[in-house]
Amino acid sequence: MSNLTFRQATMADKEAIVALSSQIWDGHDYLHHKFDAWVADKQGRFNVVYDQETLIGCNKLTAHSPTEWWLEGIRVSPQYRGRGIARQLHQYALAVADQIGHGHLRLSTADSNQAIQKLCLDTGFTLVSHHLIARLPARPTTNPSPFQPVTTADFSLFQKKLHQHSLFKSCHGLSNEGWSWYETLPRLPQWLAEGRLFWWTPVSAAPHTPPALIIAQKRSETVCYLNFIAPPTPAALPALWQDLPQLATRFGCTHLDAKPVAVEAWQQAIQQAAGELRDFGSLVYERPLPLIH
Repeated sequence: MSNLTFRQATMADKEAIVALSSQIWDGHDYLHHKFDAWVADKQGRFNVVYDQETLIGCNKLTAHSPTEWWLEGIRVSPQYRGRGIARQLHQYALAVADQIGHGHLRLSTADSNQAIQKLCLDTGFTLVSHHLIARLPARPTTNPSPFQPVTTADFSLFQKKLHQHSLFKSCHGLSNEGWSWYETLPRLPQWLAEGRLFWWTPVSAAPHTPPALIIAQKRSETVCYLNFIAPPTPAALPALWQDLPQLATRFGCTHLDAKPVAVEAWQQAIQQAAGELRDFGSLVYERPLPLIH
């Protein structure tokens, strides 16, 4: 399409964004809740595209850190889908990211979204990891608990073991909060102070059994979120997922949400623990940004 206008969003776009958001996911979209914060974000860029006076799409470029950039919130009006608007929005955001950012640009999409996957591969992104989407109900904690908070004294050991873990390496050192992924190691000291780092060892484990490494948080009054999990061995997965709902109880939540790696052994362990699995998963893509401008 010609005569499209791409630009940075302003507060004057709010009514149009709210109207667009109401047409997404049967009216359950979150975009209108994010609008004020996204417009006010001076580091990132909230992009909109208009066909003359009609808002037809948007996306958001967010700086997680000076070297971590995240592309999210792509929306296209239902009336304009199938016309290449998403591709043009995506390419516009990449041009902005190349201009103002450095390090890496990442995004996440559902593994059922073939169009975005092709768009990523066409524009220099590499697939980083594939994840399940799981939910488990909270359960009463046992005494003694299999979860022990990481302390200042053993933080260096936790950090070393996490850095060396094969799963951590295969995920490019990323952990997630919802649909956003972050570089883990720079944030570990803050997460230690917030009480988000745990060791897991089965109560019945033999002495010197290697522990699992867990990063979790209380995201709301009801949701405990599992940001990252590194089991000691694949054989430990069933027992680990049986215990994980106790972590939700520890945080005072009613359930635990997680996006673990999408492998069959993990899927089986979650199902054995009475967990629910979405019928689609999550993919993470990464693209390098220029070193200098």
